[in-house]
Amino acid sequence: MQPKPGGKFIEGILAQTDREVEKSFNSLVNFSLLYLDENMTIQNGLASSYEILDGGKKYLFTLKNGINAKELAPIFNAHTKIKNNSIKAESTDENKLQITLEKIYTPIIYYFTEPIYPYGPYKIASKTSESIELIRNEKFIMHSPYIEKIKIKIYRNLNNLEKAYRSQEIDSAITSLERKNTNKYILELQKRAILFFNLEQIQDKNVRTKLKNNQNIDGNLEINLTVLDTPTLFEKAQKIKDQFAILGAVVNIQTISQNNFEDLVLLDRLYQALLVGIDFGRNPDPYPFWHSSNITADGQNYSQYFNKKTDRMLEDSRLEIDNTKRQSIYTQIENIINNDSPVIEYDKEKVEYFVDNKIKGILINQGVAESDRFSNVWDWYIKEERKK
Repeated sequence: MQPKPGGKFIEGILAQTDREVEKSFNSLVNFSLLYLDENMTIQNGLASSYEILDGGKKYLFTLKNGINAKELAPIFNAHTKIKNNSIKAESTDENKLQITLEKIYTPIIYYFTEPIYPYGPYKIASKTSESIELIRNEKFIMHSPYIEKIKIKIYRNLNNLEKAYRSQEIDSAITSLERKNTNKYILELQKRAILFFNLEQIQDKNVRTKLKNNQNIDGNLEINLTVLDTPTLFEKAQKIKDQFAILGAVVNIQTISQNNFEDLVLLDRLYQALLVGIDFGRNPDPYPFWHSSNITADGQNYSQYFNKKTDRMLEDSRLEIDNTKRQSIYTQIENIINNDSPVIEYDKEKVEYFVDNKIKGILINQGVAESDRFSNVWDWYIKEERKK
């Protein structure tokens, strides 16, 4: 049997704002020059190939048939900004898009995977405050999607979403509820809770390492743990407090509002340990968190970590064009930092996604956002036919 065009399914989403609604279906109606598959591997999207020129300052994309560079350039320029660097896209031919950087920044490759161009696998047929009707894009660059229509039903509270799911009004949803005749998929996001030790205040590497490795510490230790005042992070802080107590450390939890975060945390670094949620997004570049230049007030080096060797390696990684070599540098940096124990990283956030088992061809593993559950939606299918 093989996939056959046709069929429709209804997706239920929980969204409080119009922005949340738009984010939920962005990857269904937009596409990217390159895209990340279910394993976070870069694949060709609207581009059939690309060249890296001028030592890494220029990227020349050859676009697939039917994609016009003149349409893509202004969209890229309006959407893409890089701190302390200028970037510009221009069409050098109808199917050639050139992107030029002022300074070499090799992680830029991940910016090209953002779905910002209106060439997605589906198009909006109609839209109300309660639902969105999508029809397949017959000219989608990968291939015309098998499933003909997708309806997105919008729920403003969790109870209504779960009620619709239990009563089978919808075929799929992000939920923790199981239902007969459904398949469960786990989407691992690039988000995780991280505990940063302020190395100026907790200087004993041996203590930090033992806490990280769940080993009992010697002597008495009291830690003030500052945590952003959100239910998820506060719950995590309570678990850390209980775990550290077993290891011999007393934890005092100090919550901080988002409004005070910049003044107390970024400006003055007034904490012994800090628990925050970090969304690494598409870009795995560790520079913002570990380079000494980011110890300053507007930086994310929350541990105030300083190491001349890793500074050089972080700088080199941003200049390394070869992806394999760059990943090797990242691994070396990770090993050095892991040995110094400035942080404790907790499990990545995971999303449970249940789908009626009539829908096949789904590949879900890792992603950047919840909408990445649709990373191969054009290969999903409902109807089948015998191979000819």
